Amino acid sequence: MRVATLDFRVSEKLQNLIVQRDNYIERTGQEWANVQNALDALKNTVETIFNMTQRIESIEEMLLDVQASIESMKNQQNKETP
Repeated sequence: MRVATLDFRVSEKLQNLIVQRDNYIERTGQEWANVQNALDALKNTVETIFNMTQRIESIEEMLLDVQASIESMKNQQNKETP
């Protein structure tokens, strides 16, 4: 009788531990998925900022070229006007 009771209690504890383990694995897996999603979002944000920076630099170069062309035209015009 005592062995049967002990066996039942051990079996019950084992089941509880298995459930706790499964819950931990599920929770940890979800936390890891959340971390992975956050890292992916951060990566996308960094890539967007990098692309925008490149576009801004390209526009800046174009504006400097236009400014230089305008200055050149002004200088040319000033030379032609007495």
